[in-house]
Amino acid sequence: MSFRKIEQSIIFLLALTFYGYFIRPGDWNINSRLGLVKAIVEEKRLVIDSYHEDELITGDKAYFNGHYYSDKAIGTSLLGAIVYLPIYIVTGQSLSTELFIMLMTVLAISIPCALLAPLLYGIALQIVKEKWMALVIALCISLGTPIFPYASAFYGHSLAAVQAFTVFLLWMEVNQFNAKITPGRLFASGFLIGFMVLTEYTTLIIAVILIGYMTYVVRSKQGFPDWKTVGMFFLGGTIPLIIFISYNWICFGSPLTIGYANENNLEFKEVHSQGLMGIELPNIETLFYMTIHPMQGIFIQSPVLLMAFSGFMVMKREKKMLAELIAITSMILVYFLVISGFQIWWGGAAFTVRHLIPILPFFGIFFIFVPRKYYKLFIGLGILSFSQMLVASAVIYDFVDKYIRQTLGQGFALSLSWKNSLFYRELFPRLLHHQLTFTWGKYLFGLESWYFNFAVPLTIAFVLLTIFYFVSKKEDKTY
Repeated sequence: MSFRKIEQSIIFLLALTFYGYFIRPGDWNINSRLGLVKAIVEEKRLVIDSYHEDELITGDKAYFNGHYYSDKAIGTSLLGAIVYLPIYIVTGQSLSTELFIMLMTVLAISIPCALLAPLLYGIALQIVKEKWMALVIALCISLGTPIFPYASAFYGHSLAAVQAFTVFLLWMEVNQFNAKITPGRLFASGFLIGFMVLTEYTTLIIAVILIGYMTYVVRSKQGFPDWKTVGMFFLGGTIPLIIFISYNWICFGSPLTIGYANENNLEFKEVHSQGLMGIELPNIETLFYMTIHPMQGIFIQSPVLLMAFSGFMVMKREKKMLAELIAITSMILVYFLVISGFQIWWGGAAFTVRHLIPILPFFGIFFIFVPRKYYKLFIGLGILSFSQMLVASAVIYDFVDKYIRQTLGQGFALSLSWKNSLFYRELFPRLLHHQLTFTWGKYLFGLESWYFNFAVPLTIAFVLLTIFYFVSKKEDKTY
């Protein structure tokens, strides 16, 4: 194994250590998806009648023809069913609810999401040529943004983020590093884009821009795409498309009717009946809340993302990176605008605006171009962001939806007061009172306190970083 692969393996394990240690308990969203996992594996059907009011109680469900269904995109549940099936066959019985949630989250969400860190490291290293800076870039995105807490929950946002970024890298390699346009690359791109949308419907926006970027790269390298090129891409995309059509047809009687069109919850039903499945025109007030308001602002929760602006200013002067600049900027800006049009833009019981997570890895490309004179600030903001995400991943925040509704109910106020901070007013005090999410330390060893539970992944991370240091030194001596 090459030194590069060893380093990337260490970085993968580093991200997985944190993603897989703190596991968010079941809420409506999680239970809806996991109820479908159980239904597929244990009952060989797609209805969640046996789970939605008992073991995995949820209000996130659709009702059609006398049965209850998950109202979520099926991608996450499908992946969960694939990993749960062999476990169920071997054990021959259902797991306890806590162990079921923890195992499914680690195997179906945390492990694939941890691939993001080595992917970022690899592309950053090719450009900045400094291993430790490439490592900082990778960790600032994978552990310093809400990708972290949502890679520890059975949602689809972080999973979709990895899929989107993987496709982008496949074609950035072609455009910037002259990688070959192979049938495998085309097939994988089609499949990943399709599965991304099957995981989170809103990522259709990202899919359109990624396809545009791919088309540009193919045309710039080999002229107008031939039928083989187009065919391999669509062949890959056909698999998730067939799953999407079949699932909707079986459950809701129409290939294009999704669960949100048959909501059981009256509030959700009303919301999704407005605009395009609940999405209306962009809202400037919502953009304020989503970006810099202390309650839910993404740049307050992950201040390291602010460094992307300096990276953007440098990147726009790199003419050879123009296509990547346009693609990334378009995805980020359009996604922010679209999500601001959501009726329930904060996403319910969500620490952050979870719908924004799929675009967060693309900030990592801007990080690559941050000027060296800002590195100390970059690292400082990265540590602050990681600390906040660590706390967010470790505490229970099922109260968040009520808190946000109360705050919004007081009317819009152009205020940046820290009194409105969701993190420092609500989450951090809960940490100090040991109101923790599921952790493996608690499950296996009965660890109840936050400091002992923090000590476990932080110690493992220290060991992994030490190994990375010695591997890096050995590589330098070898070459």
